[in-house]
Amino acid sequence: DWNGELNDGKIWQLPYKKGAWYRLDIHIENAAIWIVNNLPGMKEIYKFVNGIVHVFSNVSELFNNIGNLFAFDITFKIMLSSILVLAMVNGLLRYF
Repeated sequence: DWNGELNDGKIWQLPYKKGAWYRLDIHIENAAIWIVNNLPGMKEIYKFVNGIVHVFSNVSELFNNIGNLFAFDITFKIMLSSILVLAMVNGLLRYF
């Protein structure tokens, strides 16, 4: 029932349209309004993307440093790199 979803004092959100329950066009319009009202703000999107970019740039720099330090032992380098990749994937999965 879209009529029960009216603005709760949130003036920055689009108001829902009222209509009979059998009008499919009103339901489609209200679904689009619901999607717009529930999109995350640009600030949160920027923080999320910025964090991912910083993680990947820092990890690539760390890989280069590990490569320079442990160039003589390839197995240790592979083990350390796999641990870092697993930690990175684990950190990214916490967002989802």
